[in-house]
Amino acid sequence: MAHDTLSSDAQLRDYLLAAAVDFRELMSSTLEGHRIENGETVWEHLSHRVDALLAGAEVTMFGRFELPDWHPESPCHGGDPGDRFALGPDDILRPCESPEPKFVPPNRAQRRPGHGL
Repeated sequence: MAHDTLSSDAQLRDYLLAAAVDFRELMSSTLEGHRIENGETVWEHLSHRVDALLAGAEVTMFGRFELPDWHPESPCHGGDPGDRFALGPDDILRPCESPEPKFVPPNRAQRRPGHGL
């Protein structure tokens, strides 16, 4: 059964919340006691997304690969795997720009002579 975008987005927050809770549990038990750079535990760090989803707040930087197969923007429906999305407080999924620059291969003609091809 095909889903339209609006009904898919309405179910998406619950799906993403369940996935985030499961991921937080898995990583917290796997990396128990580990602290990241800013001193947070893995549980605390992964709770930011869970808390935002629970609160109905905007959550950004979801990858296409995180979307369920039934959603029209999922990888099984095409699209660039590097695409990122934001789920707004209105539960509408929108494309967002990645803060990370896309990889641009170096120009071989501009390399310094004597340092490889």
